[in-house]
Order: sequence, then structure tokens, then C-alpha cells
Amino acid sequence: MDFLKRLDELLAQKGWSTYQLAKASGLTQSTISAWYKKNYQPNIQSLEAICKGLGLSISEFFADGSTPNSLTEEQLAMFERWSTLSSEQKALILKLIENMK
Repeated sequence: MDFLKRLDELLAQKGWSTYQLAKASGLTQSTISAWYKKNYQPNIQSLEAICKGLGLSISEFFADGSTPNSLTEEQLAMFERWSTLSSEQKALILKLIENMK
């Protein structure tokens, strides 16, 4: 994954500049600017600060959005039970959920 491209995506989603990221993360704007100018990757401490500033976990930063990266206990229990169901039971539950919309 291209770190700077991902960072640009997240900043755009929030409508933030690198200055706003610097303020939220506690990093200096010159540090963030240097990454862009020199195509550097941050160290782990800086990455943690960025994620904290953005309100994300590190796994969320690197997630591609195609799969959930964390589940609640309730969701985990549901998936554990789901795997024990027959194909017919799964189809019925999916139909029930679709009718709840």
C-alpha cells in the first residue's frame, strides 16, 4: 500500500489539510511535509500519532474497505452461529433480514 496515497484519501474524506492533521496528531507540519517532499514513510510512533489524530486504528488505516477489520462480540457470536446453519436456514435468515429494510 502506498502510505502517502492512503493518507491523501483519508485527509480528503475529512476535508483536512496537512496542517489540520499536524494539529490533530501532535506532529509538526514540517515532518508531514517532508514525507511528501522526499516520499518517506513515517516511523511507527508517527504512524500511531497520525492514526490517533484521524481517529483510526492502525489496522483501519491500512484496511482497503472490502472487509471489516474488527467485529463486536455480538457480531462474532452471530458469525459463529451462522457457520452451523444449513443452507436453507441461511437463506431464510437472509430473506428475513431483507424484509426488515
